[in-house]
Amino acid sequence: MDLSVFDTSKMDEYAKEAKEKWQHTDAYQEFAPRQKSRSKEEDKAAWMEFMKLFVEFGQMLELASEDAKVQEQVRKLQNYITEHFYTCTPQILEG
Repeated sequence: MDLSVFDTSKMDEYAKEAKEKWQHTDAYQEFAPRQKSRSKEEDKAAWMEFMKLFVEFGQMLELASEDAKVQEQVRKLQNYITEHFYTCTPQILEG
């Protein structure tokens, strides 16, 4: 799957903004050491897998949000965030 359509040129800018906004939250405190512990290759792979989840959502546009497939994809996204980045609470996921 080619994900080159996703512009990553502003990632450093986004990372700086996220740190400024959320560095004092529990989620950011959990995220930062996880991020630092990964190699550049591992980090890129984690983010590419993350983006693939959104590609899969894009393939479900004709389905209602209540559809079982969509809800399973939401759970998959939440679990992925929790496993690779920080504990993704229902409140964070909703945001």
